[in-house]
Amino acid sequence: MKLVHQNNFEVIRLGLASLVVILHCYDLTGTAYTDYLSIWSSGQISLPYIIIRGFVIMSGYLVLKSLQRSSSVKQYLWRRFLRIYPPLLVALLLCALVVGPILSNLSPAAYYNHPDTWLYMVYSLRIFMVRHTECLPGVFSHNPVTCAVNGSLWTIWVEEVLYLGLIAFFLIRRKTQTLRITLFITWFAMVGLLLFAKSRWSNQPIPFSHSVQWDYFADLLVYFFSGCLMTIMDWRNMSRNRLVLLSAVVITIVTCYLHCYAYFGYLLYPIILVATGSDCVRWLLKPFRWGNPSYGLYIYSYPIQQVLIQVLAPSAHLLLLTSIPLSFLLGYSSWHLIETPFLRLKERVK
Repeated sequence: MKLVHQNNFEVIRLGLASLVVILHCYDLTGTAYTDYLSIWSSGQISLPYIIIRGFVIMSGYLVLKSLQRSSSVKQYLWRRFLRIYPPLLVALLLCALVVGPILSNLSPAAYYNHPDTWLYMVYSLRIFMVRHTECLPGVFSHNPVTCAVNGSLWTIWVEEVLYLGLIAFFLIRRKTQTLRITLFITWFAMVGLLLFAKSRWSNQPIPFSHSVQWDYFADLLVYFFSGCLMTIMDWRNMSRNRLVLLSAVVITIVTCYLHCYAYFGYLLYPIILVATGSDCVRWLLKPFRWGNPSYGLYIYSYPIQQVLIQVLAPSAHLLLLTSIPLSFLLGYSSWHLIETPFLRLKERVK
């Protein structure tokens, strides 16, 4: 099979998804871990920061590119739907209707008659006005992180809002100069929103999101549009990219040392990530000859880990050794059995 990707973005995505699996091994067993990145930077940069903002930055950069390639809003939304929802729906159905009744301390009849069995699947899609429940009845009720089936899915709501927000740029998506000016204005507006949210809405949850706070969401908005801003630059010159990357890394180190990274990170991290992603290290792409497990890894690893904790009560290190191969197995299976067949339909809508 030929290599499909000519850049490192999927490598980065897979790396970030793998970090999610690793960190959850500690979080879900209640085991403390040492975040050396946070120690080195005096708390200015942490592994959760790298993971969440990394995903958001890549979404801004790559999804805006997708919008520019789309011939209509309907095609853009159709492509976003195919990328996210078919594998997610299968994961939810497997958890709720197959794994749930096996592991629940309720009888099968009581389990299937319980409203949370069905509300869980609807809520996990982050549909507004649906009662908040991240639990399946009687499942994982004695785990250290009680009952949560898939804590990774909170980002779905954020992704939905960001993807819909980009539609506002559709009419100017191919008007280079107008798009540049608009993105700059939008970025500064998001910075203003972040400052306002931190001063007025700090730690206040957004209605219907159940868990996402205004100031945190505004922070993600800035990083998302920072990723969008990166589309303004031409990243095809690899030599220049590596010079830009080296400069951004050096400035990051200096600003962390001076304890002022927070003021520069909204541009430094996107530059580092997009410069790295735009490069092409071919030997890193070899695992993708057999498929792309990153999304499946993200949506399956958490419930796999919760199942292993309920059944085996492993230590964090044993959970790491068992959950990673199982997560990769389901990730590759999801890619070949669900994601690839549905992605072939993306040109059906014009």
